[in-house]
Amino acid sequence: GQFALHDGAAWHFNGFTHGIDLQNSVERYDFAADSWEVVSTTSATGPTNAVTHNGLVVIDGEAWLIGGRVGDHPGRVSDRVWIFDFASRTWREGPSLPVPFAGGGAALLGRTLHVFGGLDADAHCDVPTHLALDVDAPGAGWRDLTASAPFPFPRNHFATVALGGLAYVLGGQRGHDACASVPQLNEQTKLVHAYDPTTDAWTRLADLPWGQSHAEPASFAHAGLVWTTTGGRVLVYSPAENAWSLRADLDLPSSLFAPGARIVGNRLYLFGGGIGSVFDPRTETWVATVPGLSPDEPTAGLDPWAGTGSGGSGPGAGGSDDGDSNGGSNGAPGAGSNGGRTPSDDAPGAAPIAVHRLNVGGPAVTDAAGRAWAADQGFSGAFATAASLTWATSDPVASDQGLPAAVLGSERFAADPAQGLAFAFPTAAGEHEVRLHFAEIWAGAFAPGVRLFDVQIEGQTLAESVDVYAEAGALTGLVKSYRVTSDGSLDLTLSAVAQNPAIKAVEILAVGGSDG
Repeated sequence: GQFALHDGAAWHFNGFTHGIDLQNSVERYDFAADSWEVVSTTSATGPTNAVTHNGLVVIDGEAWLIGGRVGDHPGRVSDRVWIFDFASRTWREGPSLPVPFAGGGAALLGRTLHVFGGLDADAHCDVPTHLALDVDAPGAGWRDLTASAPFPFPRNHFATVALGGLAYVLGGQRGHDACASVPQLNEQTKLVHAYDPTTDAWTRLADLPWGQSHAEPASFAHAGLVWTTTGGRVLVYSPAENAWSLRADLDLPSSLFAPGARIVGNRLYLFGGGIGSVFDPRTETWVATVPGLSPDEPTAGLDPWAGTGSGGSGPGAGGSDDGDSNGGSNGAPGAGSNGGRTPSDDAPGAAPIAVHRLNVGGPAVTDAAGRAWAADQGFSGAFATAASLTWATSDPVASDQGLPAAVLGSERFAADPAQGLAFAFPTAAGEHEVRLHFAEIWAGAFAPGVRLFDVQIEGQTLAESVDVYAEAGALTGLVKSYRVTSDGSLDLTLSAVAQNPAIKAVEILAVGGSDG
């Protein structure tokens, strides 16, 4: 599903309800009245606008729903464009796309509509497609910009924000949908790119602090900044500084999966989403005062993330999912049924969020951000469960993660390729983000295809034939991020495909934590 702001209201289009079934409605939230109403429906028969995973832009008082997946999960990929008139609350059909499109991005830059990335017609492979339409001359049809400005690092379920004449793309997932030509990675990316129509070029910007996807309806521009919410946390990007900052003062009351979010005045509103996954859609509406923003109405006494109590109809899961838990689903305590905070949110002496940072093969160190990395435990230590050996290099290892040299310069590798590397980390049960840090530091593997290994977490193979050298080159850090559900002991295994698997560091963070 998707959100848009128009005429003093938030509008929610479609989305999933329980069982990943389509909720084919258009719902309007009135900020002044603090109430939801169903204002229209979408058709579930014939050429249908009952879609999820679609692009959405507002053009001249109308919402354009671009492509998407039709109906209940999984839904076929559509090439249709449907246009909703906010004033008359009626639908008309727009210029169809030349190819089916879903799970990608759409942005209006000037008077040109750009559509890019996402999934192919079979919803399996990520594509570099980039299309453009002059909205003042729609009869001229779509132009294909894929040759001149292909969508970089193809992926899907990324967020798109238009700001200052540029289209910003945040995160996304890749290798998730059983594409025969790429490994099954289930990878959450940290990549951020911007497209400039004046140069017809994409530029890579500062990475997100962590990999994320499914934040499409919760990402937007406000006050010259890009805002996004994911896993119970709020991130803000400054184009002037090319830097991300974590707004820990706005940590969400619950870690919602794919909610909608927008700022009005000095209030950040959060709509719907699912607790833990797409299978538990919510009706609550939440609001928080944003320190540093000017109000447009009195907000005295408004507790951060006080429930508005609007409940009512409300949206279903205000985002899109592929029907499983690999697409960045986030778990956390549930929101109260009345839209307010649960008692556990404010309980004194609540346990801190569990975080492991292990400098595999090296000593205890503290990084530039003040985060402590525990010393290597060895194969007989608290975490490792398979025999391994250490290796270190005196050469400098490049990193864009701000990690000390001792982290990426030392490693453990499997003593027995048949056994591989294996770890078991004690955690609380629930959703966790696992970040695995790699670098190829052994000269004997300074070539593609020499060292290959699979990644299994909690019994699931999340990446096959990882080739660190092929992706990053020699003596250069590479981090892979995955979202998993732990049963209380998070099991990690690196299995040999060629040579011995090796790893430099492991991070495990409870989803929804403010520790970046």
